[in-house]
Amino acid sequence: GNFAVFNDLFRGGRGTSSNFYGIITEGNTRIHSRSSADALQICTFEGLKTGKWYWEWCLRDNQGDQLMHSGAADSRRDQWNYAASSAAYGAEQSIHFHTYFQIVEKNGTDTGVYSSSASSHSTNDVFGIALDTDNGKFYVHKNGTYYASGNPATGANPGATWTPASEYTDGFTPYFTATGGTDANGHINFGQDSTFGGRITAGGNADGNGFGDFKYAPPTGFLAVCSANLSISDDIDPAQTDD
Repeated sequence: GNFAVFNDLFRGGRGTSSNFYGIITEGNTRIHSRSSADALQICTFEGLKTGKWYWEWCLRDNQGDQLMHSGAADSRRDQWNYAASSAAYGAEQSIHFHTYFQIVEKNGTDTGVYSSSASSHSTNDVFGIALDTDNGKFYVHKNGTYYASGNPATGANPGATWTPASEYTDGFTPYFTATGGTDANGHINFGQDSTFGGRITAGGNADGNGFGDFKYAPPTGFLAVCSANLSISDDIDPAQTDD
């Protein structure tokens, strides 16, 4: 019954000031940063090495340079800290969708799979991410339509790819991330609330195991990031019959 939220312990700033003014509210599901000086990147928890996962976020305000990102970054590196280059949010060993430019960046570089269309987002647009860690594929949709005719269920036309456990030195063990920026105001949904705090009409879509409340239906085989979908260690006795 526990769905992922932002972890306030893992956050960083891109500005020169040591004071970070990005705001995390509404049960750690909403982020708001007002300028590039207080942009923040925060993570949920150390990621899942296997499986297929789905989550959504909603733009709360369609303000100017809306730099709302979401994706995954290698947990073995400090991906919650911004890179020196403004073009490389998340820097090395990370994959994310850049809302303002409508592109996917891998390791800070545009993959070129999605066409740049700056400022094409609108208030209350809902974006969904499907992360396939088993096959190393990353997909994004806007309001239910996947970019570049992507189809996570069949594995066709991903926005970015990687080779699981071999492309990176230590393997790619993702954190689930979201990033603010100039006038960024976004609300994440890992399955706890498809209305995003009452802003839009509920979707009522669960994953294949019956968990979660999403605006749009998760692709076949993709699950909500919640405790019910996590594997149980062999060291744990669910029946609790002995020590």
